Amino acid sequence: MEFSVNAVANKMILVIILVSVAIALGGLVFYRSTETIPFVIGVAMGSGVNVIKVLWLKRTVNKAVTMEATAATNHLKMQYFMRLMLTLAVLLIGGFLHGGGYVNLIGIGIALLATLPVASYAMQYFIPKDEHTEAITSAATAKSSPTQDAIDEINKVAAKEAE
Repeated sequence: MEFSVNAVANKMILVIILVSVAIALGGLVFYRSTETIPFVIGVAMGSGVNVIKVLWLKRTVNKAVTMEATAATNHLKMQYFMRLMLTLAVLLIGGFLHGGGYVNLIGIGIALLATLPVASYAMQYFIPKDEHTEAITSAATAKSSPTQDAIDEINKVAAKEAE
C-alpha cells in the first residue's frame, strides 16, 4: 500500500467534520437557547477554515516535494505564514460578526483549537506504521542531499583508513 498525501488529507477532513459535529451537538446541549445558532455557525466557520488549511497544506506538500531543498523550505515557511494569516482573518471576521450577534467567538475558537489537532493525532490510528516508515524511507532515499553526500564521503574515507 503506497503512502498518499491525498488519502491522509481526506481522512483528516473526515475527522475534522466528525469532531465539529460533536462540538456543535455539545453546544446544542449546553446553550439550549437562541445562542445555539451563532455557536453552530462559529463551529462551522472554525472547522471550515481548518478544512481549507488541510487542503492548502496538501497542495503545499505536493509542490514542495518536487522542489530543491532551499526553495522547498522557503515555500513551506511562506505557506505556513499564509495559513496563520487565514486563521487570524477568520478570527477578526468572527469578532466583527460576534458584535452583531451572528457568530459566537467561543464556537470559532473551540473549532479552530480542537478539530485540526484532533485530526492530526487521529492519523496515527488511520495510517499503519509500515506506511509511515515507507514514506520516510522513500523520501530520504529519493534525493541525495549535499549533507548526505558529505557524510557518505567521510564514511568512505574512514573505511579506507580503517583497512
